[in-house]
Amino acid sequence: MQKKIEYIIIVSSTILFFIGCGKNLSDNVQNFPIIIDTLQNNENQYNTNDFGVSSSTILYIGSETDSIEVDHSIKDLIKPPPPPTPPTSYKQNDRNFKEDSLKNEEIWNKYSQNVKKRRETSYFVLSERVADKKGFFDTIDIEIIVDTTQKLKHDVSKYQWDDYYEGYPILIKNASSDTIVIGYESYIPIILQAKDENNNWNPIEKIYIFSCGNGLSSVLLPPNEIVLSSKPIYQGDFKTTLRVEIGGNYSNEYSGKINLDQFKKPNY
Repeated sequence: MQKKIEYIIIVSSTILFFIGCGKNLSDNVQNFPIIIDTLQNNENQYNTNDFGVSSSTILYIGSETDSIEVDHSIKDLIKPPPPPTPPTSYKQNDRNFKEDSLKNEEIWNKYSQNVKKRRETSYFVLSERVADKKGFFDTIDIEIIVDTTQKLKHDVSKYQWDDYYEGYPILIKNASSDTIVIGYESYIPIILQAKDENNNWNPIEKIYIFSCGNGLSSVLLPPNEIVLSSKPIYQGDFKTTLRVEIGGNYSNEYSGKINLDQFKKPNY
């Protein structure tokens, strides 16, 4: 009789343990804001054999809220219009020069006014103006949550915009008491990792590196504020577990599929 009671206690404790673990994970998802993505395009599934380049951009930045409307235009804030045609390309006394100059001035004024009006502009600061007291994402603990119960559009472009596929929303919160640098330009340097055939964690993409660092903007994230970003939902033949990493901070783990060739880093 005593052995039977001990068995019941052990089984009950085990069940309660797993229920407790499940509840914590469920709470994270339940606390995730409702994601609203109104972008109209075909929801393509992303299947590749290449080791990737992270293309996670800012889709929202600011205070915590119950729902977030995805803003794919934030990345355009740091993408100014193309430069005007050099004066040397015009013939002497070419009246097109004056017309084109006025047109370019109008374009730049419109862009400047738009940037000034945007709430998000205050989060971007030229990197050389960032004070030493600002922490960086690899020096402060931050919270990262991937919500696989919701989907949005993820732009997989490396150099140009608007190449959208299905993606999962990712929430990053600065839980510290310091303002931190969370990214550069419109990029958030989060890396997707997956377990390989030996059950070891390995990256399947690298951080996007700018060819020139002059004039780059740093993205500042104040205490208790959040950034919404995303990762593509990969397709493939290899079932595995994935997670997101930034500066030694890791997200929750989730199941997915990739191709084994995605582990192969190119030689460059």
